[in-house]
Amino acid sequence: MGLPYTVYPVDVFGEEQFKPEFLRLNPVAKVPVITDHDGPGGKPYTLFESGAILLYLAEKTGQFLPKADAQAAQAARLRPEVARDQQTALVGLGVPESSADLRA
Repeated sequence: MGLPYTVYPVDVFGEEQFKPEFLRLNPVAKVPVITDHDGPGGKPYTLFESGAILLYLAEKTGQFLPKADAQAAQAARLRPEVARDQQTALVGLGVPESSADLRA
């Protein structure tokens, strides 16, 4: 994709994903997590869940997604599914459903 990145290993066997600094990034305590420091509006934007990360990066870079026709429509159907998966994870943690609404 050609984007700069820094890897921060998380020792899941040592339960690092349950430390407060990691939980601030992902309250579900799962890897992977990314923070795009040049996110929408030039502000940092943190995402978790592989599908959400891949879709976000593909849309940001304009790579790996079809541009038109039926394939583009099929790819567009992934967005609500990815949002639903993240919302379900947050609601399962007790986050109020209105706060966990990620469709916007």
